[in-house]
Amino acid sequence: MARRIIHGLQLEYDFLLESTVFTIEFLHGGLMMHIPMKEYRGGYLDYFDGVDGEMFGLIELKDFIEQLGYNSDHVNAWHVHGISLQDGSHIIDSDQLAYKVMNLIPENRIARIVLEHVHHGIFEEEHDLELGDSDSFESVRGSDEEDNVVKFLKYNP
Repeated sequence: MARRIIHGLQLEYDFLLESTVFTIEFLHGGLMMHIPMKEYRGGYLDYFDGVDGEMFGLIELKDFIEQLGYNSDHVNAWHVHGISLQDGSHIIDSDQLAYKVMNLIPENRIARIVLEHVHHGIFEEEHDLELGDSDSFESVRGSDEEDNVVKFLKYNP
């Protein structure tokens, strides 16, 4: 398994020889909306190629999330197995649901996972930080307006 460096490149898999190997496409750094419908705004795409479905579980998923620069304890990973988040998706929060990803890989061998950054109210208590501290937080915009800035703790593994 390797994180893709060249974003335009897409690997071709020989399904007969590599029936359990696939690519994970991560959409991250944006804003998950739940009302009026589930959708994701903004963000970045990153890919991990050569993922072996027989070895893929929650630990591997958390490792990928941390390689993207996030604390895996503060992120919900949504596996999108429909046309959109609204059409078909579920949160991967157990090995059993991580294994389900392998059973729902589309013909193009790319599994789509969207990262939702969750705030559990622990940042201010544990770290005594304020939401305006730009040195301790990274900003993610849901739109061009300054009022719609969501801030998350930076994570450097």
